[in-house]
Amino acid sequence: MALYLSEQEIEEAISWNTDILISNSKINESIYLLDRQHRLPSGKRIDLLYEKGENGYLIVELKAEYVKDISVFTNQILEYKKELSEEKNISKSNIDCILASSRGFSEKVIEKAEDLEVNTIYLDEEKLSQINLKNEITRMPFILNKKALTTFKLISLRLDLNHNEILNKIIEGNKKVLNCLESTSTLIEKIESDEENIEPDEYSKKRIAEIFRTISRENSIFAHEIGKDEQTYVKNNENAWFWFFYSVQDWRANANRFIKAKKLLENEGIYRPRKIVKLVKNESKKKVIKKIANILEPHGLLPPHPYTGKLAKPKSITEAAIFLDDFDFKVNNIYENYLERCEDKKEVYSEIWDQLQDVYGMGERTTAQFIRGMVIKGTWELPLDDKRQLEICKYNVRFASKEKIGLVKSKEDYENKLLKFSERYLDGNNGIISHALWVVRKKYCYKKMECDICPLNGYCLRNLRKINNSEEKKLEDIKQRKLTEFI
Repeated sequence: MALYLSEQEIEEAISWNTDILISNSKINESIYLLDRQHRLPSGKRIDLLYEKGENGYLIVELKAEYVKDISVFTNQILEYKKELSEEKNISKSNIDCILASSRGFSEKVIEKAEDLEVNTIYLDEEKLSQINLKNEITRMPFILNKKALTTFKLISLRLDLNHNEILNKIIEGNKKVLNCLESTSTLIEKIESDEENIEPDEYSKKRIAEIFRTISRENSIFAHEIGKDEQTYVKNNENAWFWFFYSVQDWRANANRFIKAKKLLENEGIYRPRKIVKLVKNESKKKVIKKIANILEPHGLLPPHPYTGKLAKPKSITEAAIFLDDFDFKVNNIYENYLERCEDKKEVYSEIWDQLQDVYGMGERTTAQFIRGMVIKGTWELPLDDKRQLEICKYNVRFASKEKIGLVKSKEDYENKLLKFSERYLDGNNGIISHALWVVRKKYCYKKMECDICPLNGYCLRNLRKINNSEEKKLEDIKQRKLTEFI
């Protein structure tokens, strides 16, 4: 009975048994599997790529069909050889090629292969099938235990690989996977021993820092844009003013309130800072504050402040506009102005911070938020190594602590631990940490837990504990299924 193995099944068998290639070709040097489905610069893929001898390579092109057309050489093998020689900067004479098929070759293909010195191998499907079965049975005891299942699940989340790919790369000696294997195994042991304070190892900290950078780069500073395919930058003065307008009112309020407030004030011609200041000069600051309040209050946009009542946000908006009067009503001019006055950017940061504190509503958190936004999504080039950029609050502490990613133990060591983490892995950019923690909370861990798509899911201790518990329940079912298949 014909087996008709797929190309993927053929690739799987050969990747586990290189003797098939050596014994059926003219290759007389040792070979070592470098990659499966190796992607070339053009986007084309080599089925199997081996290192051959000291300075050579072996390309293996696999077919699960009868090869009758010589175009396989011109369209694939010779193109792969040319691209690989350019990619590795070696002569094409150092690259051997094998064309292997489970269905055989036409005479003209065999003749052409001889002319081009390409080895042809007619594969025995029954033998390949036996190799795959043997590999599954051999690997089964390794897979079928709780720690292995949890480890594989965690590596899969961290590196986006399936279980079979993980096993193959472990066998191949892939350093990236082996490092991840060591890291996850150690972490799981700590989880199972019920260690109270589990701190990520060096490998994990590096990866968490990389993920923080990606999260910060790919996500907005505006709460209403989180979870949407949009990101407003604050490089022009219109967007920068909205960011100032937004920040000065942001006392843990719903961001949609700021959008609505902006539209209402625009409709009344009193949104832009120049217009606000003109009214202040023509009338008075007190009257303008009340005028803004009268516009916003009917729409429920003025939650009472414990000290200044419903005039708090109108006062903040008015003072933010007045602050810009000295900078020609352009937020970017704040940075340019102090850049000319100060000796270095650290001093620029300090001066801007101090001046913003005079604006009503700009406390430590909102000042840190505003400056951070102008740096990571705007045009300001300032260091964000100020410890105040870490924003010690219950939300950040929770997500950085043992409850989530384990970078800190508690509020007491939050600042000290994250300053060291930032210095070592993020070039001292504390702003990336607070922005990334905020995004994770808003996007993946808010009203609905989105663990499956969270980029930190492979490093979250809460998620790991959940995986560890669930794998135990699955174990008996998996054992039964595997035994039924192979025994």
